Formats: sequence, structure tokens, C-alpha cells
Amino acid sequence: MADYLCVSRTSYFRVKDEEEFRKVVGCILGDVDVWEQTGDDGVKRLAIGGYDIMTAFECGEDEDPEFYEKFGGITETAKAIQLCLTDDEVAFIFEAGHEKPRYVCGWACMITPKDIQYMDLHQWAIEKCEQLGLPVPQMDY
Repeated sequence: MADYLCVSRTSYFRVKDEEEFRKVVGCILGDVDVWEQTGDDGVKRLAIGGYDIMTAFECGEDEDPEFYEKFGGITETAKAIQLCLTDDEVAFIFEAGHEKPRYVCGWACMITPKDIQYMDLHQWAIEKCEQLGLPVPQMDY
């Protein structure tokens, strides 16, 4: 079996507390970087990404008690990001990966302060074929 290789990143988004967000990024089980961007509106936005899976999250008990109380039971990065967003913000996580050419996948996750939704690229293709009355082709090998 070959190795799964991927690239993951988020959109740029505003956070309530940058220092806390950077601690959250340190708890992501994957090698990711933080990027900063200041928009035309003068507001700083942050994004994360890297050549690794970034869906798993783990906050150790050695974190400060207040941080651990807020993030300690969380296992998904999307949920941790959700707790950092400003009230009127949206963030997206995108991942595309492959295991040789026989398995190619992608997904997106939309995160708002009140909701988290995932969309799988293969599932989207199947749904579009069904909507258009087209046969669903074989997409894996």
C-alpha cells in the first residue's frame, strides 16, 4: 500500500484572540504553518496550511488550565477553529490528496461560529450526476 500524500489549507479569517489561536495551531496533529494577511479594510486575517493532514486536534493537559478547559475535549481542528472565530466570520478548510493515481480525493469544510459542514468531492460528483440524470462513472481503481 502506498502512502497518502496531501496538501491542506484554510481560507483567511478573523479570530477573537490571536495568541489563543496560535496555541490552537500548535495542537493540530500535522505540520502546518500560520500565514497573516491584512486586507484592504486594514483588518488582519490568519490562515493555516501545509503538506499534511490537519483534521486531527489534541490539546494536552499540560496546557494552561483555562486553555485546556476550552479546548481539551476537542478532537477535530474544525471545532477548535470554530471557537476562535469572530461572531460574523466564516472559515474554510480545503484538502486534496492522493495515494498514487488510483485514489485521489478532496474535501472542503465550512466553519461558522454556529455550524460546521463538510463536502466530499466524490460525493459532490455523484450528486451532480444524479441531478443531471447521468450514469455515475467509476471513480476509484
